[in-house]
Amino acid sequence: MSAYYGLMGLFTVYAQNTLSMTRGEAGGLKLFAGLTFLLAAFPLSVLAEKFGRKLFIKIGLVIFIIGALVGFLIPTTTGTIIALVLLGVGYACIVVNTIVIVWAMAPSEKKIGTYTGVYYAFSFLAAIFAPGIFEGLTILFTWNAFFLIGAVILVIALVLMFLVKRESI
Repeated sequence: MSAYYGLMGLFTVYAQNTLSMTRGEAGGLKLFAGLTFLLAAFPLSVLAEKFGRKLFIKIGLVIFIIGALVGFLIPTTTGTIIALVLLGVGYACIVVNTIVIVWAMAPSEKKIGTYTGVYYAFSFLAAIFAPGIFEGLTILFTWNAFFLIGAVILVIALVLMFLVKRESI
């Protein structure tokens, strides 16, 4: 989630600096990620129920990585739209499945609320800190590396997902 929050939190600044867009144009482009997420979330959750949530989180990370690489390698409006669509699909694969996995990990129904609270606490921490971390890294490496930074963070997340051993999810 950190990559999504970092990319979306600073996307307008990226588009202004790299694509020479106005603030309004840049903000409008984010709609591609949001609408794609909304359209993809339910069908992907149904497929994940059938084929495995952990698998779909990995698939989502790969789609997200591809989207970030498209954004990095094709820094045009069209390339960015394609990247945002892929980011929306990838994020949908990830986020609709993580909370269900958290619920499944709870040892009893009494603990589901606690586990949900911890999940959202870390999610909110990512939303708070990721944009600042991304901004620091883009200042260090230039705004042209914006999507590449996201891809690197996502590759780390994918590696960590392969370390998850619990198959009952």
